[in-house]
Amino acid sequence: MPELPEVEIARRNLERWLVGRRILNARVLDRLALRGQSVSRLIRTLRGATVRGMGRRGKHLIWDLGGRGRIASHFGMSGKLVMRSANEALPGASRVVLHLARGRKLAFVDVRRLGAFQLVDEMVEKKLRGLGVGPLEPSFTPSRLSHLLSGARLPIKSFLMDQRRIAGLGNIHVAEALFRAGLHPALESGSLSESETRALHRGIRDTLNETLRKENADEMRYLQESGSENRFLVYGRKGEPCPRCATRIERMMQGGRSTFYCPGCQATK
Repeated sequence: MPELPEVEIARRNLERWLVGRRILNARVLDRLALRGQSVSRLIRTLRGATVRGMGRRGKHLIWDLGGRGRIASHFGMSGKLVMRSANEALPGASRVVLHLARGRKLAFVDVRRLGAFQLVDEMVEKKLRGLGVGPLEPSFTPSRLSHLLSGARLPIKSFLMDQRRIAGLGNIHVAEALFRAGLHPALESGSLSESETRALHRGIRDTLNETLRKENADEMRYLQESGSENRFLVYGRKGEPCPRCATRIERMMQGGRSTFYCPGCQATK
């Protein structure tokens, strides 16, 4: 599933590809991507619009179309945006296609059909407002994290994945951040000491920034795809030696998701 770094890389690519460019036309190949919104209204909004800016809120990309309004796109579990030339075939599972000036087209591709490509209406705006602080924003400080954690009883991994608290973290980067901080994923959130909170803050920032450095590419790839490389320290490495202490990495289930951790470095209290 795309997480904050992958979505941020997509934002940077789209900013480079699209800002200042005109959308000639749009096609909706699968109306499910609009999540109940009007196909004709989306097409009317996009046709002839110029992309003025490309922002991000958590895992949502926000397209600024100037006076035409905004688009919010979310990748769900398997989505991506792929640029092609006019004579190239569209990727499989293309759901929305934008035809651009100078013979290019951009496809919103979503194999599992869990993503969204929507106009920012009142309902979408409400969802965006309900998201928590971004972990790479200047306002996300150790003291802000401490305030968020105060009194919380959820396991720390579940807490960090709650988008209403911190927007953008996902299963992979939470596992990596907890490993870097030396914290067991099942620890009660409100039990962290000041030094543990600082270590967690640093672990979150470090793992996100490292992925941004390593994964900057024109097209998003997934760990499950052929040829993709697992560059993470513990995620997906059950049974392998911990890179820090050589204890074998273990896997457990939390909230229906796999959690990878080192029982040596991330002991329970």
